[in-house]
Amino acid sequence: MKATARAGFSLIELIIVLVTTALVGSILGITFVGFGDDFDKLQTRKALEREAWGAIERMRREIQHLRSSTLEDVLAWTSTNFQFRDATPTTIQFQLVGTQVQRNGVALLDGVTQFSVSYLAANATAAARVGDIRRVVVSLTALRGSEKISLRTEITPRSATYPITAWSEP
Repeated sequence: MKATARAGFSLIELIIVLVTTALVGSILGITFVGFGDDFDKLQTRKALEREAWGAIERMRREIQHLRSSTLEDVLAWTSTNFQFRDATPTTIQFQLVGTQVQRNGVALLDGVTQFSVSYLAANATAAARVGDIRRVVVSLTALRGSEKISLRTEITPRSATYPITAWSEP
C-alpha cells in the first residue's frame, strides 16, 4: 500500500477554524466597544467633577470675604440666591437660574438639578436674621448625561464676629 499525501485542509477543518475565529473576534469586539463606552463615561464624569468643584470652590472663596453680616452687606439670602458685598466692597450674587448656577449673571456651572444655600447661626441652627449668620452651607447636584455629582461645602465668613461654640457634623 502506498501512502497518499494530503495537500491542504478539508472543508470541515476550514469551517471549524472560521467559526472559532469569528466567535473569538466577536467576543473581543464587544469587549473593546464596552471599554470605549466606559472611557467616554469616565471623561464625562471627570469633566463634571472638575467644573462642579471649581464652581463650589469659587463660591466658598468669595463667601469667605463677606464684609459683614448686616443688612447693609447681605442684600439677599434665600435658598437659591445669595447676594452680598465683599471686603472690597464688590457686590456678588450666586443664584440658580434654570439649570445654571450663576455668579453676577455669568454661568459658573450648567446642568444643575439642585442648588441650595442655608444660613446657620452660632449654635448651628437656621439663622433667624441676617445678623445671626455665622456659617453658610452651599450644596448642589449637577447632571451631565448619565453622570451625576453632589457637592456640599460649609463656609465660615471671615467677618463672623465669634466662633461657633456648638457644632456637630450631620
